[in-house]
Amino acid sequence: MTHTRTRLIAGALMSASLATAGLGFGTGAALAAPSEPHQWCPGDSMYPPAGPGAVYVWDMNVCHTWQYVRPGIGNVPVRVPDGVDPITFQPKRWIIQPDSNLWDGPNPPPGSATECGTGLFGEPLHC
Repeated sequence: MTHTRTRLIAGALMSASLATAGLGFGTGAALAAPSEPHQWCPGDSMYPPAGPGAVYVWDMNVCHTWQYVRPGIGNVPVRVPDGVDPITFQPKRWIIQPDSNLWDGPNPPPGSATECGTGLFGEPLHC
C-alpha cells in the first residue's frame, strides 16, 4: 500500500513539474514575437484580442489602430478607480487620466512599444 501511494505522489509531482515547465516554454516563445498594431472598430469587443480593455476612453463611433506603449507615453486617456466602497467593493467614482500605456494611431513614438505577442487566450503580453 505504501509503495503504491509513493508512486502516485511521484507521478503527480512529475505531472505538475512537466506542466509548469511547459507553461514556461510557451511564455518564452511568445516574448520573441514582434510588436504589431491592432485594429478595433465599432461593434468589436473592447477586450483583447480586438480591443485593449474597457478602461480606455476613446471615440466609440470610429475605427482605431492601436498599440500598447510604455506607461505614460500613450495618447489615449484611461479610467482609474478613485476609492472603493467597503460594502460593494465597487469603485466610488472614476478618474480620467490623460497619460496611459495605449497609443491610438499607426505610428507610436520610436522605442515606445512594449507588446511582445499574445498569450494563450489572445490577450497581449508585455515585455
